[in-house]
Parts: sequence; structure tokens; C-alpha cells
Amino acid sequence: MVERDPRVGYRASMTARAVITARLPDTAGSPVVLARGGSDAHLRLAVLLAARAAPEGADRDAALAPGTPWRARCAALIRATGDGDAAPAVIVDPDAAWTPAPTGGAAFDDCTSARERASFFATLLEVGAKRGWIFVRVAPRPEVTDAMAGRGIDSEVATGEATDIPELAPALQPLAQWLVTQRRVDARHLRRLLADADDPQDALVAAFEDVVGPTARGVLRRLALLREEHPIDGGAGPFRTRGRGALAIPAHALATLRQSGALAEMRGAGHARFAMHAVLRDRLARRQAAVEPRWRCRRRGAAPRGRHMWPRSPG
Repeated sequence: MVERDPRVGYRASMTARAVITARLPDTAGSPVVLARGGSDAHLRLAVLLAARAAPEGADRDAALAPGTPWRARCAALIRATGDGDAAPAVIVDPDAAWTPAPTGGAAFDDCTSARERASFFATLLEVGAKRGWIFVRVAPRPEVTDAMAGRGIDSEVATGEATDIPELAPALQPLAQWLVTQRRVDARHLRRLLADADDPQDALVAAFEDVVGPTARGVLRRLALLREEHPIDGGAGPFRTRGRGALAIPAHALATLRQSGALAEMRGAGHARFAMHAVLRDRLARRQAAVEPRWRCRRRGAAPRGRHMWPRSPG
């Protein structure tokens, strides 16, 4: 029997399923874990799953212990989350944790732990399919869709989800809607801009940064440093809207980012939390790395003083 679960806003059942949406689930119900990209994604995700989705016991303690070897940690996590008393988990943005399995090369020659990450992602889908977990996909990848289908996990678009611009990931659809509804960008011009771009996601983020203004743009880049969901109560994470200093952020800029959808809302019992989707955070980091000047010294081995430095040429 399939029924509507008010905690997550879409259909829930004992069968594992993937929901394509930009909305974050309610944290008051099942345990929610946000997946992130990066070379340490599997390590972080394993610990969060053990802490939030596994019941108390020896297996959970082994999965959380710092000295547990990786293979033993994975085995303990599988046993702990496979317990019949464990609540089904909600995995947000599993596509960000996906890594293609490397081919060729020695096993020890893997500085980014790609084999470990690929193996853990396969384990994640296997356990999720058996336990009836819900995967909230905010930036679907075709490779992950095929991998989920191979495990019997069907992907469906959430009811009422905006798909006006198919070139964009669901996580970035609110940004496009905000640009149009706030009359910052003409709808036809935006569609033409995204259609002509090599990467529509990058083009939208660039347009949003240009339109939102320097103050909100600076706050957006600072909040991109936060990898977890964070409560916004006078600020976000270590950044505060009260006072002055390096950690101060203007309240009006924070409100703009919340209204535009750059910070996705996650409601829980008596509180609201927000998180930046990995697809937006990665695009911001990529743009920041592209515009930062690279410096080199005039004389090899010379101290990098200002008068001896200039931007490195493209060649």
C-alpha cells in the first residue's frame, strides 16, 4: 500500500524509491542525511549514516569508532542499518556522492580513493534497496539513474515540481524562477542564454551572481564553505547577522538568498534549517577558482613581494 507521507511531502512506502525534487524533506520524521561530493564523501556519509540511521548497539559503535578500518566500518554499518528496528533513512542528493569506478592501474595508486567511493556508493544503493530508503535527487545524473534502476529503485518527479527549464537540475530551478519573477532577467533572454551555453548550470549561476549584487554574492560564496545544513537564527553556521567583523553577514543579503532558493529550506520540529545544494556549491567553487589570479615571482626562488609579482599568463 502506498500512501502520502506528510513528513517528506511525497509518496512513501516500504519499497525504496528515488524522488526528483528541489525540496528538502522534513527532518522531524525519518533520519535525513545530506550527501556531498569530494574525495572524503564516502567517509563522511558512512559516519552520518551510522550516527543518524542506525540504532544503538555494538555495530553502530564500531561504525563510529575512529580507529575502525574502512572495510570493518562498512561491514558494521551494513549490519547496523539492516537492523529491523532501524527507521528508513532519507538520503538527499545521492548523485553528489557518485564516483565512476576507475579502470586499470594498481589498487594502491588511488590518491582520491575513487575505488573506495565507488564501492561504498554501490553498497549504499544495495542497503537502501533492502531497507526501503528514500533517495531525494536534486541534481540527477544519468549514471546514477541506471545504477538505481539496476537495484530496482525507480525514480519519479515529485508532484508539483517545477521543470520549466529541462536543461537545469531541479536544485537550480528556483534560481531561474526567482530571476524571472523578480524581473531581474527576461524569461526569453534567460532561455536563449541557457540554450546557447555549453554548460547551462554554469551559465545560470553566473547570471545569478551578476544580478544578485556584490553583497549577496559575497555572502553566497562564504556560505558555500558550509557543507552541512545549518540553522538560520540570527545567522548561518559561524556567520552572524549581528555585530561586525569577518564573520558578520548582512541580514538583507541572507534574506535574498533564502527567497531566491539559493539556500534550500529544511523544516523540523520547531526549527528551520537551510542547506546549499552541492551542485550550486560546486559551481561557485569552480567559478571562484577560475577568477582568482595566479601569481608567480620574477626571479626563481625570490621572495613573493608585491613589486615582483604579476598574474600568470595563459601560456
